[in-house]
Amino acid sequence: MRHAPRSTHAAQGGFAIAGAFFLVIILGLLGTYIARITAQNQAGAALDLQGARAFEAARSGAEWAAFQLLSPSAAPACFTATTLTFPATVLAPFTTSVSCTVVQVSEAGVTLSAYQITARACNQPPCTGGAPTAGYVDRQVEVSMVRP
Repeated sequence: MRHAPRSTHAAQGGFAIAGAFFLVIILGLLGTYIARITAQNQAGAALDLQGARAFEAARSGAEWAAFQLLSPSAAPACFTATTLTFPATVLAPFTTSVSCTVVQVSEAGVTLSAYQITARACNQPPCTGGAPTAGYVDRQVEVSMVRP
């Protein structure tokens, strides 16, 4: 008596299911990884943009201070420490603290005033106090000017 050969298709059915299951798991993990990396890149890009805005806010403070020192209508003297805020622009969340110190320098018999301007901008004032929270950005610009 002769038996009919068993179908090879029935013997391999379990192997195909295991391979498909493995493939679905790997693709799911890969998708999760890509989503996480994308979210981190977007958060980093947002902080980079905020950093650029903080730098521009600090630079604006330094330019304001230079105008105060170089204004022809004012006597050359340091101003009192000032806090600047910005109207409804992209710099609106930032506050800039501007300070000035002066040192008298004598060079070749001429007395010069050397001004040191420090402008610090941050998006969660006060810039120097407390523990910053997520999204905190802080930039500082220093400018030196000499005037007779």
